[in-house]
Amino acid sequence: MAEALGLASSIISLIDLSNTIVRYLKDVKEAPKERDELDRELSNLAIYLDTVHQLTQTAAANDPWLQTVQRLSGPFAQLDELLKSVKTKLEPAPGGSMGKIKQRLLWKFSKDSAEDSLKKIERIKSLVLVAVQHDHAALSHALNKTLTIVDTKVDGISDNTNRIKDDVSLVGKNVVKVSDHVMRIDGELSQIRTNMEKDQDYTGMIMRIISGLTDSKFKSQEAEMLSKQVVGDTGRLFLESEPFRQWVDGTAVSSCLWFPGDPGVGKTILASIIIDYLRSLPVDQEKKTVILSVFCDFQSEAAKRIDRVLCDFLKQLVRDKGLCSAILMFYSQCLRDGTRPSFNAITKILSQEMDSFNQVCVVLDALDGFIKKKASRD
Repeated sequence: MAEALGLASSIISLIDLSNTIVRYLKDVKEAPKERDELDRELSNLAIYLDTVHQLTQTAAANDPWLQTVQRLSGPFAQLDELLKSVKTKLEPAPGGSMGKIKQRLLWKFSKDSAEDSLKKIERIKSLVLVAVQHDHAALSHALNKTLTIVDTKVDGISDNTNRIKDDVSLVGKNVVKVSDHVMRIDGELSQIRTNMEKDQDYTGMIMRIISGLTDSKFKSQEAEMLSKQVVGDTGRLFLESEPFRQWVDGTAVSSCLWFPGDPGVGKTILASIIIDYLRSLPVDQEKKTVILSVFCDFQSEAAKRIDRVLCDFLKQLVRDKGLCSAILMFYSQCLRDGTRPSFNAITKILSQEMDSFNQVCVVLDALDGFIKKKASRD
């Protein structure tokens, strides 16, 4: 029990460190591309660590996976030391300005040191990704391979140091051996990632899980409509109308803006114009906004099922906003149980994700094509 608590504490600390560094990085301007790579790696690492933490909280005490994941304490300690070092280089001096943070990053991080930090983070992240799969055998195998290689490398260095005393000429050979060991580590971790991700696209696996629930024809229809030539200021009067502006800025009495119309009057074209307009609005860094849309079609069976539509919303969230711990948990549970998620599970995870945004704009076209039988607008 104590070991589990210690591991949980380590994971929480690593998540906090990662998020703190990411906040610092976002305030640095005109930094080299390594800054963006470090930002991306740490953002993803925080998500994966949060998923492992949630899995440890729900795992049974006698779960073999939980016992195996305890062995990550060593790599986590190394990662903690690395992240604290990075944080120290980025954080401002007491009373310092954000301008000094910029100078510190550009001055402290050379290209080589940044790339070295990225490689170390990537290696440990690979083990965390295996842990997310909730497969204790795969995790144990990955840890054994990695630790065996590291032990061999350390033993080799120790033996080489002793041999230097007897024969200086062996130094060159020993350096080559160390390089070989490093290459083997990279090769083994690359294989781990290949086996775990299958097609080296972790996001692709998440998308395939969700894609299995819908034919994904909705977005293609939207693209077709947006590609059509719009004459002049078509839709401008609607976009400038008071009801629409109040709906956009959140001051409208109702969060639902309903506009029915006869077939062929241009509702779908107008929906496309609205989506295009919403996406053209300036991005407010302090206000998290997401835009979701679905174009229903009475001829499509998928468009008649609400679970398919909700899954398409999830796909859009992953595509536009990236992975999150909730969706990773969603995938891990499906993989572990070998089942497809229920309607309640889809609704719950979508609701959780929407709650993480300050503003959610949903454009749903052709709602009358959703259900052919009698139904209320609610």
